[in-house]
Amino acid sequence: MYHVGPGFHRTQATGGPVGPGKMVRLTHRQSTILKLDMATGGSPVPKAPNVLATGSFEITPFLLVVFGWVLWWNLAWQRAMRGWYTPPYSEAAKSWARIWFGSQLAGATVALVCQLIAQPVMRDNALPVVAVAAVFGVVLAGMQAGVLLSVERQDREALAAGRRPRGFWG
Repeated sequence: MYHVGPGFHRTQATGGPVGPGKMVRLTHRQSTILKLDMATGGSPVPKAPNVLATGSFEITPFLLVVFGWVLWWNLAWQRAMRGWYTPPYSEAAKSWARIWFGSQLAGATVALVCQLIAQPVMRDNALPVVAVAAVFGVVLAGMQAGVLLSVERQDREALAAGRRPRGFWG
């Protein structure tokens, strides 16, 4: 029941001053409480909202980037499908890609709309949401550009050597 050693150990059950609703500030090292400061009188100071802990911040930037990415897939679908197939594309491959990219856009749109309904972006967290989405988007765009440039370089080298381009994945 009692702990002998350094630090603060008096629980409420053993007559300690800490209880529900009390404002305290702890100074600790690992699991040892080195100093305990208790607030005296007055009402507690309201805590500023932490926009990093809101639900909209956790997934909304990601969903914005996913929506933008699959929108690009749908607008530049032949270039986007170059990562999977080597031109010339058969009609079946074109149809499959359009259906695939369209279904991805539909899914991303539904997910983003549901998220914005459940956790709307408000004035106090709009800037962090947009900033994180912008960083994610720039990183993703850079990765996508690297893949496409690599594919196009491989195509040029193959054509210069008189070979048929083999595609990025094959």
